[in-house]
Amino acid sequence: MPDRLRNRGRVDSRCGRHDTASITFEAVLVLPVVMLAAFAVLEVVGVVRDALLVHEAARAGVRAAITSTGTDAVEIAVESVLAGREHVLEVTPTNRVAGQLVTVKVRAPTRLGPIDHWVEATLVAEVEPVVGS
Repeated sequence: MPDRLRNRGRVDSRCGRHDTASITFEAVLVLPVVMLAAFAVLEVVGVVRDALLVHEAARAGVRAAITSTGTDAVEIAVESVLAGREHVLEVTPTNRVAGQLVTVKVRAPTRLGPIDHWVEATLVAEVEPVVGS
């Protein structure tokens, strides 16, 4: 009778504590690598979120800039998107006339692990005819 039929229904003495120990040892080796990869993914997702937020703030700022003059409306639009986060806003030119190009630049700090850096978005648009009429 073949061995596989003879041992059917019984635990093979060769399987047992040795296999369990090797699985535990493999888990101890692999688990830190998996955790490190998970934390790295979370950090990158945070930076991508910050970049998307800054780009959305720049879009809101340029929409306000093409229909108004000065920087108050632009600052309000950018602040409504960033919701109190630290940022730097540059609007050029400050006084605009219809047909002129306006540049809105938004910068905000972010962190990737121990590294601090700035995420930046710059948009340019033409001022609408209603401004300066």
